[in-house]
Amino acid sequence: MGLREHRAGVEAYVRNDIELVRGLPDLTRVGPVYDDLSKHCRVLAGCALLLDADIDGFVDWLARSGHARVHLLRRRAEQPALRNPHLAASNADALFDVLAARQLPIALQLATLSPDTWWKGEEYEEDFLYAHFLLRHLRDPKAADLAAMVTELERATGNHEAARPRLCRALLELNQGDFDEAFESLLDEHDEVLKEGRTHVWPDGKIELRIKEQLHIEALAWLNLADAAGLSTQPEYRYCPASSRLPASRPSAPSVF
Repeated sequence: MGLREHRAGVEAYVRNDIELVRGLPDLTRVGPVYDDLSKHCRVLAGCALLLDADIDGFVDWLARSGHARVHLLRRRAEQPALRNPHLAASNADALFDVLAARQLPIALQLATLSPDTWWKGEEYEEDFLYAHFLLRHLRDPKAADLAAMVTELERATGNHEAARPRLCRALLELNQGDFDEAFESLLDEHDEVLKEGRTHVWPDGKIELRIKEQLHIEALAWLNLADAAGLSTQPEYRYCPASSRLPASRPSAPSVF
């Protein structure tokens, strides 16, 4: 079954998930539903772009993923002491969605609402530090503590050749050559993720894998961050087709929450 045949089923999942979270179920249990909602919105964004060349639809669905994340994080006020992987700052897929869609206002909401401390036992330190740097950079690209954050990320990662710490440092230092090299490394790492996915993917994950084979949302997010910072990027890359880099023709769909 191809993307087109799968799409109707994913749309049904989204409708069901939206109705469920609108009912404000117990925050201790509903985190996976929000994550699934964002994932399904991401799949539908890929379908809009790859099947229909629908740039506005692509942006709308990625924005909806971000709106779902904002809704979840706002609910943290109900149980401020609650910690789990779904609420953790490192749960950053929706952040990459809105950055890939150039939805800066939603990204700034996420930067404001996301936890700003590492939740040991709920997330890996390096994943937290990576997301924390990006969220801090969104709030203030000239913040004095950003350099120390990158150093901490490099320490936690334990691999100075890893793409993500290098991208963060290149963005901070506005180093074009380093950014270009680190971005290619990010795409190479995606190659490896795809190889692993083709071996171990569950049947329900096949549609997501098919989209990832053509579209790398995190990479698109990085291209938009680079553009905004004044670095140079190309119109098209592996996993970043030219159509994915086109601007929407209108504002994105508003939140349904």
